[in-house]
Amino acid sequence: MKKVTSSWENLNDLLGINEKNVRSTFIYIIAIFSILISWLLLSDYLFLNYLDKLQDGRMIHMLMNLIFMILLGIISVNLIRNFIKSMNKAKEVNSLLSSVADSANEIVIFAINRDYQFTYFNKMAKQAMLELWNKDIMILTSLLDTIVLKEDREKAQKNFEKVFCGETIKLVEDYGHPDLKRYYWQNYYAPVYDVKHDIIGASIFSINITNLVEAEKQSRLLSNIDELTGLYNRRYFNSAMNKLASDQDNLPLSIIMADVNGLKFTNDIFGHGEGDQLIKHFTTVLQECLDDKAIIARLGGDEFAILLPNTDSYNVNQTIIELQKHINAVLSERLILSVSFGHATKFSLKQPIDQILAKADSLMYHNKLQDRLYYESELSKSFYDYFYQNPVELEHAENTSKYCVDIGYALNMTPDDINILRLAGFIHDIGKITFNHQSLVRLLPNNDKDNEMIIKHSEAGYKILNFFDRFRDIADYVHYHHEHVDGTGFPSGLVDEDIPVFAKIIAVANTYDSLTASNIFNIALSKEDAIKQLVDQKNTILDPFIVDTFINILNDLN
Repeated sequence: MKKVTSSWENLNDLLGINEKNVRSTFIYIIAIFSILISWLLLSDYLFLNYLDKLQDGRMIHMLMNLIFMILLGIISVNLIRNFIKSMNKAKEVNSLLSSVADSANEIVIFAINRDYQFTYFNKMAKQAMLELWNKDIMILTSLLDTIVLKEDREKAQKNFEKVFCGETIKLVEDYGHPDLKRYYWQNYYAPVYDVKHDIIGASIFSINITNLVEAEKQSRLLSNIDELTGLYNRRYFNSAMNKLASDQDNLPLSIIMADVNGLKFTNDIFGHGEGDQLIKHFTTVLQECLDDKAIIARLGGDEFAILLPNTDSYNVNQTIIELQKHINAVLSERLILSVSFGHATKFSLKQPIDQILAKADSLMYHNKLQDRLYYESELSKSFYDYFYQNPVELEHAENTSKYCVDIGYALNMTPDDINILRLAGFIHDIGKITFNHQSLVRLLPNNDKDNEMIIKHSEAGYKILNFFDRFRDIADYVHYHHEHVDGTGFPSGLVDEDIPVFAKIIAVANTYDSLTASNIFNIALSKEDAIKQLVDQKNTILDPFIVDTFINILNDLN
């Protein structure tokens, strides 16, 4: 039966440390011993010719030979013993090193001769060869036959040729089967020398660092990616812009600057969640309309930038037209997606890219100013369509507006003031657009939750109306229509004369309609009971003069 040897023992063969050399050395010692014995016998014959006539000469000669043989035997025994001891120690070291190498679960270790044949490998190396190339290796298997991919084979051969010339190499490399998986390795190449210090092979220690490399790639990617949209960020955009602008092959290079209109307004009124949705809607449009060569970046907040290599002015204009078409098709319940664009094109390497960027940015802001009126019109229409599609809110708005106008006429107000009252009364609850439809209720201060909702919708209405130029004059009236004359109202706790008159009028009209409206939220009171409620709230919640004026109007209706 053939004796099975470890791969580490095969490495010892390469280094000249094995049982064959032990036997050769032992035979060599025996040969020397035999020669010495032969010499002693020969010397005995010679000495006889000279010592035979001497008294006790032969005895002296035999004694000398005996002493010499004893000394030689002692020396030979010690030599053999020490040699065997050294070999046993070497075997122990070999066993230890082999065990250590095989127990290194993260380290691939192998050695090859100058013919690229394996002379040693640990368990991890054998496992790695299976995972990388689906090859089961053995001692004297060719490494080059194991590596499947030609590029990998040439790369490995190039590295080992350097090692065979005496170089020590440290590299990070990727190897693997194109149809299986590729791994990244930290490789340490070193030459293997024999006792004559001739290079007879190479060793390699490898650590699989795939997870580290992928983590580093992910980290590098994240440092260049906007977290909300997954687009590139300003850092990457600036780097890519300078790189593209320096290569003639990318010209003409066009830059589009884009700004999402009303994002701050949306964040302030509806919260950052709604603002983020607008940003995501626009991101989807960009990704659907632009091809792979476009570099799309969110520079921050509401600002985006796009790099279009090999795109002239005409084509960048067509691109913006296509983007606007898709933007107009985006549907949102309460908000509209509106984006202003500016663009510029670099035709020559002599043109500074910073000037091209500044030109696109300037044009974008110019267009943004022009887009504002259209955006405000579309946004206010969107608010009306969303809020007043609720029949309860629409009826309440119409009734409150009518009552405000009646009070205005009774107080002999000017036509302009009456028009202001008509509009303010109609949109006094516009701030409730920030609520869900399920939360659209008649708000009377009955508990802490109602108080919180009163404050929220009053302030939201104030912010909304202040955003629109044509509504700013009535923003205060909407803001304070839940204030009380005794200072216990919301949101600011104003007292009597600090409350605008128009806000006091809205408060009386709003309260009466809330008391008399019949809907799923409220059981309607009769006119008489509602008037009693108004009288009870005089001098505390409602202005007494306006209450009396309104009651007279109601009584006159009889």
